[in-house]
Amino acid sequence: MSFARALPFIVLAVVSITAPPATAAPSFNCKKATGLIEKQICGNPEFEPIDRDIASLYTRSLAMLAKTDADALRAEQRAWVKERDECEDMIHGDPPIMADVLMCMRKTMGERKARLQAILERKQLFPKD
Repeated sequence: MSFARALPFIVLAVVSITAPPATAAPSFNCKKATGLIEKQICGNPEFEPIDRDIASLYTRSLAMLAKTDADALRAEQRAWVKERDECEDMIHGDPPIMADVLMCMRKTMGERKARLQAILERKQLFPKD
């Protein structure tokens, strides 16, 4: 097979190897992303897996909690989403400088993931709590 005929297959192989896996998407539909923070989660491969982890931990935690505790966790999650979205307020400069926004997102998302992991681990260790 000549190089010219093999080139499409080579390109396909390279794209297949370098393309992110199909599951590399956040927990929400990026086509419906509205704010800067959601768009950053969709456009930054650093935040996509953290967002998926948070969504998974949240869902699993809700399933293990009693109704009143689950209601409290829902309220906590809504407050956290608001806090996370407030990272947008960290943007400054002209042209805009995103470093503080990204740092804020890393901090809030990392803390939320840790909090949800702790809830889930505690519930697994102490199911009667």
